[in-house]
Amino acid sequence: MKLSDHIKNFDFILFFTVIIISFLGIINLLGSLSFNHSELLNSYVIKQIIWFGISFFIMFAIISIDYNTLIDISYYIYGVVLFLITIVLIKGKISHGASRWISFGLFTIQPSELMKIALIFVLAKYFTDYKKKFYKLADLIVPFLIIIIPVLLIAKEPDLGTSLIVFFVGCIIIYLAGIRKTSMIIALLLAIIAAPIIWMHLKTYQKSRILIFLHPAKYYLGAGYNIIQSEIAVGAGRIFGDGFRNGSQSILNFLPAKQTDFIFSTYSQQFGFAGSIILIGLYFILIIRGFQIVYNTKRLQAFLLGAGALFILILHTVINIAMAIGLLPVVGVPLPFFSYGGTSLVVDMSAVAILLNISMRRYKYQSG
Repeated sequence: MKLSDHIKNFDFILFFTVIIISFLGIINLLGSLSFNHSELLNSYVIKQIIWFGISFFIMFAIISIDYNTLIDISYYIYGVVLFLITIVLIKGKISHGASRWISFGLFTIQPSELMKIALIFVLAKYFTDYKKKFYKLADLIVPFLIIIIPVLLIAKEPDLGTSLIVFFVGCIIIYLAGIRKTSMIIALLLAIIAAPIIWMHLKTYQKSRILIFLHPAKYYLGAGYNIIQSEIAVGAGRIFGDGFRNGSQSILNFLPAKQTDFIFSTYSQQFGFAGSIILIGLYFILIIRGFQIVYNTKRLQAFLLGAGALFILILHTVINIAMAIGLLPVVGVPLPFFSYGGTSLVVDMSAVAILLNISMRRYKYQSG
């Protein structure tokens, strides 16, 4: 079937919801600038607009290719991304004490972000090829290795937030593929046993983020400063906000990472509780449309692939907003289509493209 034959099944509500969120994100970034012409020309805003153009091009490229074709080459995609992560550890660009980026002159990419998409493709391929009603622990050795190898490499960069997202998305796909209850209980017990070991191997600053989350006021002059300033920004917005470009926490640079980790705080101070509810409502629409697409799919590979893409968006959204209001530790997870960042934006757009791809072809495949 031609691409034009699938357009009638294109989910325009999902697509335009993403467009609206993206537009609000650009407006929000613009409102965080202290504002002069030279700053605007060299700002995150211009770079983000460029990345939006790139990510939309990638979105439509993914939409135009049957998702089964992409699943068929998933091992190659996974291998290339894993290779890039290895290169990052060897000679990646170091920023803020971490090596997470590869520089290509005018722009940089973060391969660990790309692993989120590569992983859902390769796991959809694996569980489609080795289809079983329920999997025992012994059956999950290969998918576990597929998940844990990049998780450990990403944690080594170090990037705790991304490694956790990759791990949780992988575990969700395993659960949806089907796992025996006894195997699940054993896996949970092993995870509980491993928790103290994982804690011992965390970096000092990673441990401090968890401790700060429990007692932020105790560290208000040190590492707890970030989350306290974020909560101040959210609270300062009150009902209707301080107004566009009137967010003192961001304009006066009290709020750290105002374009990335704490972008929701920047938005909340400018547009208040009312604006925040509207934004959260838009994310709710996006997630509901995603659930409908995944629920209505008729093929195992589409179900697992779509669920993986959807949970990338859900985890990003929930964790970022929860970080901003102090409900979760700060782990460096972007807010989809809102936080500044080229590679993360490409990943989120790719996740939406996967959902649109599945939706467009839902009547092409009538059975698993």
